[in-house]
Amino acid sequence: MDQQDSGNFLDRRTLMAVALVGIVWFGWQAYLGKKYPQSKNATPVVTEGVGEQKGSDPQKTSAGALAATEPMKVQNSGSVEAPNLSQPEKLISYENDSISFELSSRGMGLKNVILKKHNDRNHQPMKMGYDENGFSLFSASIANDGSPMDFVLTQKNQNLFEGVYKKGGLTVRRELLVQPETGALENKMTVEGIDSSFAGAVVTIPERKLEAGSHGFLMPSFEHQEYLVLHSGKEERVNITSLSEKLDETFSSVSTAGVSSQYFSSALVDKSELVPEVRLLADPTAPYIISQVIYKPSGGSSRIDLNWISYTGPKSVAQLESIDKNLGHVVNYGFFTAIARFLLVLLQWFHGLVGNWGLSIILLTLMVRVVVLPLNVTTFRSTKKMQKLQPIIQSVRERYKDDPQTMNREVMGLWKEHKVNPLGGCLPMLLQLPVFFALYQVLGQSIELYQVPFFGWINDLSLKDPYYILPVLMGVAMYLQQKMTPTAMDPTQAKVMQFLPVVFALMMVSLPAGLTLYIFVNTLAGIILQRVFMRDRTTSISTKEVKV
Repeated sequence: MDQQDSGNFLDRRTLMAVALVGIVWFGWQAYLGKKYPQSKNATPVVTEGVGEQKGSDPQKTSAGALAATEPMKVQNSGSVEAPNLSQPEKLISYENDSISFELSSRGMGLKNVILKKHNDRNHQPMKMGYDENGFSLFSASIANDGSPMDFVLTQKNQNLFEGVYKKGGLTVRRELLVQPETGALENKMTVEGIDSSFAGAVVTIPERKLEAGSHGFLMPSFEHQEYLVLHSGKEERVNITSLSEKLDETFSSVSTAGVSSQYFSSALVDKSELVPEVRLLADPTAPYIISQVIYKPSGGSSRIDLNWISYTGPKSVAQLESIDKNLGHVVNYGFFTAIARFLLVLLQWFHGLVGNWGLSIILLTLMVRVVVLPLNVTTFRSTKKMQKLQPIIQSVRERYKDDPQTMNREVMGLWKEHKVNPLGGCLPMLLQLPVFFALYQVLGQSIELYQVPFFGWINDLSLKDPYYILPVLMGVAMYLQQKMTPTAMDPTQAKVMQFLPVVFALMMVSLPAGLTLYIFVNTLAGIILQRVFMRDRTTSISTKEVKV
């Protein structure tokens, strides 16, 4: 410790806590930057890029591609153009309690996919995939052709569909089984009659591209769209929302791939012996993202057997993992995933007791407060000891102001005599941060809170408070807690600290109301605990006990 620090340690300690929060926050943002990289190895798509038609008027390429009525095909260069299909398209409608779609004979892809139990932010039926210009969800095509295969469709029973495609000596048979209980689509596809001209089979995952949301420091947002790929034992994510240039990237040895928004996902899990690669095509100017799962034959085999599970729907951890463990990765809770998932289970348990997600958040917040109570006790006692010792340290500083070495030795002796650890209040704060960050992620990304009301003016816990009442109440509570905290700051430092509640309130303005409710209740609980511990006289220190 410097001699300047010893006489003003409480002030420094408070500022240290603020700096700690800032460091963790910026560290967290840096971590998210790694989790959502804009691929450095991305190769810009050539002139005929996604959303452009080869050989068309440059002024009309994007509009022409999007306006095309026939299914689109992706060329090796990354360009998109309409194939010349002679067979008329056949559609078979499917519907159960949770989803409806049309199965197209072109590629056996899903069109007009609607999640019946969910609405979008405009309160319209939630649509998945992107089929306005012919990209149907999970459609099959031939790699060197790009056009969806023209299957002859047969509906075997309510949930089972079969398709046969023949061209020359090539025969493709595909079976699609809908699992209504989980939302999984089980796929089997056999390709026979393969020769040297066959470059592989492709399954396409197209999705609508979301508009970029606010991601500023003062007004952050959870709204984002990312691409997940599990390959070669690694997990990679590409932040589509912040993409600034065209992207054409290939990943090898892929087990899982999918496009996700904050609450919904379209993904595929491979179950084949033949391991696929995945190609991601994205264009900031196009309204869609294209992911291609590519199965390339090897060893000169004339036949390949493919199996995969596809899914499009809400990002419910329980539902996803009941289908396949790898699908659970589409829900990204960050570094503290294990803690976050445990907290989610507790949140669901509380909901089972009270039947209201807002009350469940309050109960979970209070329970977390009880769990970390021993750490809070340590923090409060350390703070109070330092506060009680501060006048004595000040007198030592005055007495030995011309002898810094003696002053520091005396201060260190006081700390040792009264068993005061200058960093005693910081360690408990650090130990609590993983829990609070994990809970922050759970409340910001849980589909359970999507479009769920609390009471009164809060009709959607996944959206910001429409009248900003909770952020204001949270800021007031933080200000009161700050005023209750004993401090020996000089006037300038005190004025700086008074702005912190305003900063935190502004940060919560655009975040989900469920998050703001959690921080508001957490702050109120902290005020109550602080009132209790301020009355604790067990840490009092008298100047008579110390010779100065």
